[in-house]
Amino acid sequence: MFKRGLVVLIALLGLSLAFAPKTSVSANNHADTSWSFWLGNGQRNSYTDSRIKKDASYAYIYNSGKSKTGVNAWVQYANGKECGSPKTHASPEQARKIWNNAFENVGYRETFIRLAIEQDRNLWVDLFAQGVWSPDSI
Repeated sequence: MFKRGLVVLIALLGLSLAFAPKTSVSANNHADTSWSFWLGNGQRNSYTDSRIKKDASYAYIYNSGKSKTGVNAWVQYANGKECGSPKTHASPEQARKIWNNAFENVGYRETFIRLAIEQDRNLWVDLFAQGVWSPDSI
């Protein structure tokens, strides 16, 4: 008798889950945006256009295989102010998540950020690099 009651209970639970209202998950701002730069000698910074950051996730960068150098990248606010993001290295054909506190620092609300990107070494020549980035990762 107990087994039959347990089977009925599990069946009712399964049916209730099947007919429960569906919850939707809104996607964050993780679509890729292209970037490409001739990165200046002496590790001079280049900057992506700013984008809106919608959550507390990592930012994301992909350094394309067409790049002639590895890059260091970090998150800044759109106005150039630092937000506590360490330089993160990405070799050609490498994707990396970039830790940052941009969303948290502004009180857990949307803010605009950009990436600062430089050569991964201090050479005397400009080197080409390209890839994609997003302010929020999945």
